[in-house]
Amino acid sequence: MPRFFRLLDDLDYRCIPAITVTGLSMLFAKSGHYCKPFFEALEAEEVQDPDRVLWSLCVLGKDKAHEGLARGLWERRTRSTMALQSKILSDLDLPCPEMEELRELSTPLTSSRAQDEVLGYLSLLSADVEEEFDALGSGGLMSVDARVGDVLVEFHGPQHYLTSLPPSSGPGMTARPEDLTLIPNGPTLAKAAALRREGWNLVQVPFWEWPKGMKEREEYLRVKVKR
Repeated sequence: MPRFFRLLDDLDYRCIPAITVTGLSMLFAKSGHYCKPFFEALEAEEVQDPDRVLWSLCVLGKDKAHEGLARGLWERRTRSTMALQSKILSDLDLPCPEMEELRELSTPLTSSRAQDEVLGYLSLLSADVEEEFDALGSGGLMSVDARVGDVLVEFHGPQHYLTSLPPSSGPGMTARPEDLTLIPNGPTLAKAAALRREGWNLVQVPFWEWPKGMKEREEYLRVKVKR
């Protein structure tokens, strides 16, 4: 665990400003770091931004561990795309009579050039390809790039990852590119877990693995999809 997060785990969170609660919850969610003392100190009725804090809990997969907090935040939710994602990712049975309305708020994510290339090569491999497949019923907000039979395929660009520095790194030190490690961020891990929980076989295509040559790309996807 990075020293930065060890320091955060040791803080007293009983009297922190509301705006700091929101910022810290987003930091923990996006980094995938679960800070138990932070969430234990929260009271649902005092949280300024219930949608973001609940989303953070669900991304971390800890909404069930803090069920009272999660349900309290859900009761104070607004009609937002974050509330929709929380409902989809949550391990709890959260009542949501406005589910269809939330789906209508969703805006499908735009695709990148690399995503379009992956879709193009998948269409060469199979006639049964469905683009922008909404396996989680998110109204397009959490769609995957494609469904090929019973396999889901998703291209992961740099925005899906965090950069992990080597343990020897410190202030003022410059790490070499070859010493850096890319690890999936919290939302990427949470989405993958939700898809697998629904029984889907998910194939992820990291951007650094995507070959340059046409034949190499076709063979790469053939192997990935047939595993």
